[in-house]
Amino acid sequence: MDKNQSPINILKRVYFHLENKRKKHLSALFILSILSSLTESISIAILIPFINIFVNPDTFMTNISLKYLFNTFNVKNDELLGAISILFILIVIFSAIIKISFIHFSNRLTNTITSDFRIKVFDFFINQNFSYFASHGSNEIMISLLKKSKFTSQLIMSSINILNSIFISIAVLSILVLFDPFNTIIIILSTALFFYAIFKIQAIKAFKVGEELNSKLRFLVDIFTNAVGYLPEIIIYNLRNFYSKIYRNYSKKNAQLNSDLASIPQYAKPYFETFIIVFVVALIYFGNLSEKSIVTNISYFAILAFAAQKCLPLINGIYKSSIVFKGSIPIVIDTLNILDNAKHNSRILNNSVENKKILPFQDKIKAENIKFQYKRGLPYILNGISFEINKGDNVIIKGKTGTGKSTLINILLGLISPSNGKLIIDDVEINENNQMAWQKNIALVPQSIFLNDASILENIALTENPNEIDMDKIIQSTKIAQIDNYIDTLPKKYNENLGERGVKLSGGQRQRLAIARALYRNANLIVLDEPTNALDRETEKKVVDSITKSKATIIMISHSDYLFDKFNKVIDLNKFK
Repeated sequence: MDKNQSPINILKRVYFHLENKRKKHLSALFILSILSSLTESISIAILIPFINIFVNPDTFMTNISLKYLFNTFNVKNDELLGAISILFILIVIFSAIIKISFIHFSNRLTNTITSDFRIKVFDFFINQNFSYFASHGSNEIMISLLKKSKFTSQLIMSSINILNSIFISIAVLSILVLFDPFNTIIIILSTALFFYAIFKIQAIKAFKVGEELNSKLRFLVDIFTNAVGYLPEIIIYNLRNFYSKIYRNYSKKNAQLNSDLASIPQYAKPYFETFIIVFVVALIYFGNLSEKSIVTNISYFAILAFAAQKCLPLINGIYKSSIVFKGSIPIVIDTLNILDNAKHNSRILNNSVENKKILPFQDKIKAENIKFQYKRGLPYILNGISFEINKGDNVIIKGKTGTGKSTLINILLGLISPSNGKLIIDDVEINENNQMAWQKNIALVPQSIFLNDASILENIALTENPNEIDMDKIIQSTKIAQIDNYIDTLPKKYNENLGERGVKLSGGQRQRLAIARALYRNANLIVLDEPTNALDRETEKKVVDSITKSKATIIMISHSDYLFDKFNKVIDLNKFK
C-alpha cells in the first residue's frame, strides 16, 4: 500500500486539518479514555479480593496490603465483605459515568469535526475559479460535500473507539497478568494472533470494497439529476423504464457494496465466539488446573469471566473499527486531497492584497491578441482577438455559433484566463491576484439564469439582509427591466415566492428578473449574455433601450440585428475566424 494511504499518515493529515479548538477537545477525550481504562483496571483489581474473601474470609489475613487498608479504616472482620462490595459498586458506578461521558463527548466531537470538514470542503468549492467547475461536474462536487463526509466521520469515530478500546483492554489484561501471568499471556497472544490473521484477510477485502464504493458513489446522483433534467423528453419519448432500469441496477450494486462493507466487521463475533469456546476447553484440559486449589481456580475463572465480559466487546470493537477504518480510507483520501488544496488556495487568497479592494475602472477595457483553448492540443476557441471598449460604451458582441462569444464574456468577467494575450483595465493587466478586485465593478446577466426558492425581493437583492434592502432601487431596477407591472399583479407583490428555480415564472419573466438583479448592483460594467432571447420584440426593444441609457458600460451578446442601433460599438467575432 502507498505510504500516503497508511493509517498513521491518514490520521496525521486529518489532524493537520483540525481546528485548534478541536485538537484541545481531542486531548480532553484522550484524558477521559485514560480515566475510563483506570476505573476498569481498579474494578478488576478490587474484584480479586472480593472473590477471595467471599470464598475464604481468612484470605485477607494473609494479604498484608488488604490487612493494612482495613485496619487503617477500622474495618472489622465481619464487615470485610460489605466494605469490599460497597467499594466495588462505587468504582463500577464511577466507571459507568466516565463511559457515558466518553460516549456523549466522542459522538459530539466526531460529528462536529465532520461538520468542520464539510464546511472546509464547501469553502474550497465556492472559492474555485470558474474553470474548475467546467472540468468537475456539479454531481461530483455535491457527492464530495455530502456523501463522502459520512466516511470521514466513520474514520474519525473508528480511530477514537480503537484508541479507547486498546487503553481499557490493556488496563484490564494487566491485572489478569499480575494474577496469573502464564495462562493470561497465552490467552492474550493466542487471541491477538487469531484476530491479526482474521483482520489481514478481511482488511484487504474491505479496502477493495471501499475503492469500488468510492467510484460508484456518484452514479446514483448522476442518474437522478439526469432524469430530472431530461424529464420532458423522458415523458414524451417514453423512456421511464429505460432510466428506471439503469437506476435499479446501480442502486442494487450500491446496496451490495454497502452490505459487504457493513458485514465484514460483523464476521468477527461468530469467529471469536467459536475460537474462545475451543480455546477455553483446551486450556482447562491442558492447563493442569487440578494441581491448583479450588479457591484459586474459582477466583481465576470468576475474574477471567468478568474480564472477558469487559474485553471481548472491546476486542471485537477494535476489529470492527479497524475494518471500517480500512474501508473508509479510499473515500477519505479524496476529501483530504480537497482539504489540502483548500489550505493552499486560502494562502493564495489571503496573500492577495489586490483582491481586497475594487480595481479602478475610469478609462477603458483593452483586449490584446487574446487566444483561448480549453486544453492543449484542442483547437483555439478564440484566436487573436483584439479590441478596446471605452468607459460608458454600449457594446454588442455578435458571431455565429461556436465563435466563442460566451468564452470571450467569461474572459472579460475574469472567470477564466486567456491561454495567450492580455486583458487590460486602465493599463492594469488582469491576473489571479486582481481578478476579484476587477469583478467588483461588474454585474452579470448569465445565459442560464438561476432563481432561488425565495421571494422576488430576495432573488433580486441576493445576499442582503431583507431588512436592509433598498426598495427604491429594487423598484427602479424592475421598471427598467420591464417586470414591475407583472410584479404589481401578484398577491404578495415583491414578497411573492418564485418556487424552485423560479418555476412560477415564464422564460421571459425570468430573464427580466435577472436583468433587474444586475441593475440593482449599481455596477460600472453590466455584462449580458443573450439576456432577451425569450422576450417578444417590442418588450426586448424597451428593455435594451432602458439598459443602454444607464451610466454603466454595457457589453451584450445578441443575434438581434434590429437592436444594433442602440449600441455605439459592435464586436463581430466572425471576422476573427
